[in-house]
Amino acid sequence: GRDVLINNINGNSNTASGVGSLRTNTAGSSNTAMGHSVLHGNTEGSNNTAVGASALVINTIGDSNTASGISALFFNNAGNSNTASGVRSLQNNTEGSNNTAAGANALFNNTTGSNNTAIGAGADIFPCDLQNATAIGAGALVNASNKIRLGSASVTVIEAAVGITVTSDSALKENFQAVDGEAVL
Repeated sequence: GRDVLINNINGNSNTASGVGSLRTNTAGSSNTAMGHSVLHGNTEGSNNTAVGASALVINTIGDSNTASGISALFFNNAGNSNTASGVRSLQNNTEGSNNTAAGANALFNNTTGSNNTAIGAGADIFPCDLQNATAIGAGALVNASNKIRLGSASVTVIEAAVGITVTSDSALKENFQAVDGEAVL
């Protein structure tokens, strides 16, 4: 396509197809860009794979990202090792790393949060800078770091083929008091 890799100086082993793909790349290597304006702003980022119009379009120095879908990882600039599959998945990520989003608009709100996972259309986090948060199911929204959310507010039942074990940390228990068993009965 027109304006593909036109500024490349030291980058090598790049593949680009689509108007403006890898247009500003100067030193990034081993990138694959397929679609209109894919990896358009990339200058030094390497080992990125992007397919779909405007995927990873703003990326300049982010490495080892995979974006599949229109506008997937659109605003990513310096985030590394992200995987976005679906239209607008991880669209607003700028510097977050090690995130995984599968589904249209999955992890749409994430900007700087890292180690987050969203599976399902619209599965997301809020606020936009959480760490190690997981949202599973269409519309699932997790609101705190180190938290897992299964399903949206419309989910009425969560089932498992086997029992679910909830572990407890006895070190966190405080204020134990002796109880008279007969008084309790």
